[in-house]
Order: sequence, then C-alpha cells, then structure tokens
Amino acid sequence: MSAAAVQAKSLSRGQRSNLFWANTGIGAALTVITLLASHLIVRFYDEPRLLPITHVLAFTFLLNGATTQFRADLNRRMSFGKLAGSDLAAQSIGLVVGTLWAVFGGGYWALVAQQLSQAVCLLVLVVIAGRWLPGLPDRGPDGDIRHFLRFGWTMVGTQACSATPATTPTR
Repeated sequence: MSAAAVQAKSLSRGQRSNLFWANTGIGAALTVITLLASHLIVRFYDEPRLLPITHVLAFTFLLNGATTQFRADLNRRMSFGKLAGSDLAAQSIGLVVGTLWAVFGGGYWALVAQQLSQAVCLLVLVVIAGRWLPGLPDRGPDGDIRHFLRFGWTMVGTQACSATPATTPTR
C-alpha cells in the first residue's frame, strides 16, 4: 500500500490516516500471528530459548507497520535526506544499543535489543521528520483507501511470485 500511496496523484488527510491505521493493523496482525506461532518455532528448531526471543521480536512487525505510512509520506514529498538520515540514525543507535548489551554480558539478547531499538528509533525519527500525526479512521469518501488496498494485494501477489528461488542451469 505504501507504493500506491507514494505514486497516487493526490492523497487526502483521511486517506493518509486510514493507510496508517491499515498498515498498523497489518503489523498488529503479524505480531499476533508470530506470538501464536512462537511455540511452533521453538519445536521446529528444538530450541526453547527462542520463545522469549520470538515474543520480543514479534513487536517489530507492529512498529514497522506503524512506520510504513510515515516513510511513504516522506518518500512522496521527496524528503530523501530525512529518510536516509532517519534510517542511518536508527541503524546507528541500534548498533550502539546492541554493542552495549553485548559488552555488558547480554549475550544473544544483544541482537534482540539491536533490532527492537532500531525499530523504535526509526518510528520516532520518521514521526518527527514527517511532521504529521494520523487522525482517527475516516469512514467518509475522503478516507476511501480501497484502491490502495487492491494495489497493495496485487503487489504482494507479484512479489510472492517473483520470490521463487531461481534455478541454476546445469551443464
């Protein structure tokens, strides 16, 4: 949906808010699915330490969902410097947090702390850079996002089809 929002000729405030809530809802759904699947992940890898790791990392889906429309809006306004600065700053902060956790004995939790802090920082930075806050969902004509949803599902289908592994020709 973010690609559709970036390419749209016009994007109303209601549509922008609704896209934020839709992306955040998708992130929330993926978070819940990951939480529910965490025991299957533990069984698949036969590694009980993955349960709390999966529980914590599941929330990156929610954070990334909330970040999506802010990134799309910055892209739409061609604020590439702000996007790049936010990405670089979030990755740098995540690296520092992960390194500090590792240095002070955090073990594998350092990687978890790195990912979570990076996602939180990116959300905060793009909200600041975007200079807008979403409103409540808009059910009126100003908030219609059906076109964006159709475009988004088409993109998901296209990416799923193109994500098949390439075969190496034999000699």
